[in-house]
Amino acid sequence: MAEESARPSLLSGAAIRRFSPRDRPRWALERFRDVPPPPVPVDLVALAAARARAAVALPSRLASTAIARTGIAAVLARAFPGLDAEGSAYDGSLAVGRSHVLVAQNFAVAIFDKASGAKLEDTNLHDWFPSRPAEAQFVFDPRVLHDQYADRWIAIALAWNQSTVTGIQGSWLLFSVSRDADPTGEWLGSALDTFHDPATPDGWADYPSLGVDARAVYLAYNVKGGAARLLAFDKADLYDDGSARCFDLGMLRNPDGTAATAVQPCHHFGETSAAHLVNTITPGDQPSRTVVVRSVTWTAGAPSVSDPRAVTVHPYAAPPKEADQLGEKALDVGGVRVRGAVSRAGSIWLSHASAYGTGVPGDAWIAARWYRVDAASGMVQAQDEIAETGAYHVFPNLVVDEAGTLLVIASRSAPGEHPSLHYGRWPTSGVAQSGMLVQGRGPHRKCRGNQSCDDPGARNGWGDYNGIALDPDGATVWAFGGVGHATDRTLWATAIVAL
Repeated sequence: MAEESARPSLLSGAAIRRFSPRDRPRWALERFRDVPPPPVPVDLVALAAARARAAVALPSRLASTAIARTGIAAVLARAFPGLDAEGSAYDGSLAVGRSHVLVAQNFAVAIFDKASGAKLEDTNLHDWFPSRPAEAQFVFDPRVLHDQYADRWIAIALAWNQSTVTGIQGSWLLFSVSRDADPTGEWLGSALDTFHDPATPDGWADYPSLGVDARAVYLAYNVKGGAARLLAFDKADLYDDGSARCFDLGMLRNPDGTAATAVQPCHHFGETSAAHLVNTITPGDQPSRTVVVRSVTWTAGAPSVSDPRAVTVHPYAAPPKEADQLGEKALDVGGVRVRGAVSRAGSIWLSHASAYGTGVPGDAWIAARWYRVDAASGMVQAQDEIAETGAYHVFPNLVVDEAGTLLVIASRSAPGEHPSLHYGRWPTSGVAQSGMLVQGRGPHRKCRGNQSCDDPGARNGWGDYNGIALDPDGATVWAFGGVGHATDRTLWATAIVAL
């Protein structure tokens, strides 16, 4: 198999800055900030035509499912509220260590005591990164991760010089790592200039993703809304001095040569001979039947990435419409991009949303789909989904515990429901089940880019991703996401729960 070797990245980095969360400004709601609207105005006629074509070709649900019990409310070991999220899309990310929980969202970061749920530190997202250039005014799309191999914490985000794509003049990756196992202690931070990098001129970054194995930290992001770029950070260097120097594995392609977007590195558990990354292929008028797997190996201190491998799965389709909710404008559901991936014991698990039809004209619902893939052969070992006709399940994320039990979380809405969080659990033996994780408390109404929701082309935001993490005890699973707020429909209420 051909491989592409990495070269030391030419990304220009800001100076390393030491900081402590306790020294950052305290968090406060900033309602004027929001995630970007669509980069070009929505062509409503073309959109309606495309949706009509897609709806005709919607695949069916999986023919069978291992879920034997539905509507089973989760039994929570712990639950405590997060911070209200003012972003129309809350974009929740979660990391869990031995004593702490770290969460990030649009537009805040907070650290909690794991045992009591007490909030220890909080700050606005743009204040977390002291290495942020002064011109980087808009900070969004945060991701956090606890590296269980090294007992370190990582927090990243994107920054632009403005909150819209049109006329953008600056784009940065903001990167920070803890100095030790205590996330309330000292961190090191840096900023990588993606806009002026010669490899991707004017390359504004979007939708970052993080993964880790025993050797390195992997970060992918979309360049100009197109192909994903993959960076690898050797932990021996990263954790020694916090340097954001990295290896550039270039722009990634699918087996058919098209641009690979929203590539998700796996969070690995145990020893591995390679790091794995996955992505879906965006369906057109017809469903897609392929997910893509690629691997990174290290030789003589440098990584190389394999050719992409096509894995055949049950057909999946992009949602042809928004998700209805009780009492408000329908919610933006995103697409079919991978929202979570893990690797353990020679297998890869990944999750994404897929629309499906029932044979009734106009019927289109959304399932939270997952696959288990053999990393060596690329063959599907299992696939299933959380689905219920009459409901929408989106932004699924997953984790596999030490016993091999799979747990999936997903956002859910329905015409008679407020936005909520649901779960599905597949044990290695016994009955799989699904049900409510966190109940929605009210409807949501805040459209992307602070556009008026009365505009037919405005998109009522939801969330690009939910957070999930395995506790260091190897059995407890933690989840973090947004649900409809009880008193203010322009905010998301966030919740941190352990199962």
